Amino acid sequence: MLAESLDGGADVPAALAAWEARRRPRDMWVQSMSRAVLKQEMGAATTPEEDEPLKVGIPGAAHVLVQP
Repeated sequence: MLAESLDGGADVPAALAAWEARRRPRDMWVQSMSRAVLKQEMGAATTPEEDEPLKVGIPGAAHVLVQP
């Protein structure tokens, strides 16, 4: 995705901003899911924000992760 953004003809700062805007939501979701799963495995309490990705579950995560 970074190569696609850089090949888009925009200047580098604009390409990086476009790449970040495209990737950040997925990356934040992956972080949230990872943190929630870790806490769950350790028996620690999760926050309401961490509970949201857990509702999708590990099998459902594949459907989120395949999105570009």
